[in-house]
Amino acid sequence: MNARVMVCGLFALRVSALLVAAPVPAAAQQPPQQDETKLGADFRRERERFGEKCNGFTAKSLMGCATTLITDHPLHLAVGSLAPQNGFGFGGAFVPPQMKPNDSWRINWSADGVATPGGAWRAGAYATFVYTNVGGIDPTGPGGGTDPGDVPLHPYPTIGVFAQSTSLSKIFYYGLGNDSLRDSQTQYEMQQTTIGTRVAWPFGRSGFLGKLAPTAIAELNGRWTDVGGSSKGPAPPIDALFTDASAPGLAAQPATTQFGEGLRIAPVLGRFELAYTGLLQQYVAGSDASFQRWTLDLGHVFRLSRTRGPAAERDHNGPNECMTSVDRTVGVYGCPDPTLVTTNRVGSLGFRALVSESSVSGTNRVPFYFQRTLGGSDIDGERLLASYDDYRFRGPKIFVLQETFEQAIWGPIGVFAMAEQGRVALTDQSLGDGTLHKTYGAGLSLRAGGTPMVTMWWATGSGEGHHVAIRMSASLFGGGSRPSLK
Repeated sequence: MNARVMVCGLFALRVSALLVAAPVPAAAQQPPQQDETKLGADFRRERERFGEKCNGFTAKSLMGCATTLITDHPLHLAVGSLAPQNGFGFGGAFVPPQMKPNDSWRINWSADGVATPGGAWRAGAYATFVYTNVGGIDPTGPGGGTDPGDVPLHPYPTIGVFAQSTSLSKIFYYGLGNDSLRDSQTQYEMQQTTIGTRVAWPFGRSGFLGKLAPTAIAELNGRWTDVGGSSKGPAPPIDALFTDASAPGLAAQPATTQFGEGLRIAPVLGRFELAYTGLLQQYVAGSDASFQRWTLDLGHVFRLSRTRGPAAERDHNGPNECMTSVDRTVGVYGCPDPTLVTTNRVGSLGFRALVSESSVSGTNRVPFYFQRTLGGSDIDGERLLASYDDYRFRGPKIFVLQETFEQAIWGPIGVFAMAEQGRVALTDQSLGDGTLHKTYGAGLSLRAGGTPMVTMWWATGSGEGHHVAIRMSASLFGGGSRPSLK
């Protein structure tokens, strides 16, 4: 067994053993000691909460116990999907107390490790520095204050620092381009370690700019990638059908430094919400693997009810945190209750346009393992052309349109329907040429903390049959996103 898989497994067993041994009767709870540290207080309170929640076999107590297991701190179980075809990961997460060096900064960090029965794994450490002294907040009387529609969705500047390693045992490769053949399916394995930082800094908090809620984005990552043929499934390994010429980067994967600069605006106009992001990225590597990529992601959402659902991601959180507030005390974690049944029927209509192009100079090529894909879900779990096989079309250029309907129907259960159109293109081709692949589908979502955490969908319309899939979020509800693998 891979040594890192063993580490992840031992970490998960350690967490489970601690939590199982933790319950104590309420009468046996000990008062805090004068010399108790914040971390010690967190451990003591978690033991007390576990003892309170996991003391029976009623439906309510079982749900409360499960919630404590997967959301509490400083230790909780970590579960979630890895990249498509690599299964569900199980492990543990460590979330120590928040640090407050002064009145202007809050520092959160966490670490986790998960492994799947098929041998895939992921382990990482994540820190978020949140600048809370944003200004422009004045006390008002009853009825005063800013209209909710004018409040920026990302009010706090954040600096994220992370180190993450991922090992995937099976990723499909069909060749490059919009006309790749399904019969050419092969598979490869990949290990990638990413160490870097990402900054999201809101600006222009008043006037016209304030209504646009602009945020400047910057990132700097070091990426170390290793790929090779996989024998984990029925398809042949990638090097049985493809060479370095037809799969650029197959022969060698140099270390890559990746820069990024971008801008996001998120105005809210009554029930109509926009989320526009533009990003420029530069991948600098040895050999002939350097390239540039620009991405334009235009999201449009119309809320069907006046109630706005909680944000799926909160910039001030890491992927193992679900705080609704920027502040966390020793005794209060601040996660939303995932078992809460509400009568609010939160729903939306959405339209999204996504365009991304990579370009090269001289003899450089875009490595196939960094190219975006359409079909099923991509390597980061994003659903794109859901009726096709995972990773079905791959290229340095992609264009996608998505139309969606989502609605919470009862408690944690929601429904959604979707239509998608998209294509990929090679470096010397135009995105305006070629077949526009289409897909239609519907599914159910299991919502926790007000956001979909598990989605199950069926999609067709591709001419290649239909696709059924289940996807579990890799972050806690309201948790921040993980570093991208593409």
